[in-house]
Amino acid sequence: MGASKAGRLIWLVLIVLQSLSSLSFFLYTYTYLITVSHIIHTHTHIIHHAYIYISSSFIDYNNSVFGPESMGGVASLAFCFVVKGSGGLALEV
Repeated sequence: MGASKAGRLIWLVLIVLQSLSSLSFFLYTYTYLITVSHIIHTHTHIIHHAYIYISSSFIDYNNSVFGPESMGGVASLAFCFVVKGSGGLALEV
């Protein structure tokens, strides 16, 4: 009779451990997917702003004293990646 209770207890512990393992795997996968999604979104946002800056620098080349428009296309791309990539503020056009 004691062996039966011990066997049930072992099965109960194994089921709980398996449930925790499944839960931790789910949370790890969910966190990983959220992180990848955030990285893709951030890079898409940076590339979108780089395109806007490059376009505006070619359209309004001498329209601004400060900002990427006065720097030209390649410099504005670098400016965008430095400012937006560092998590700081960027000039909006």
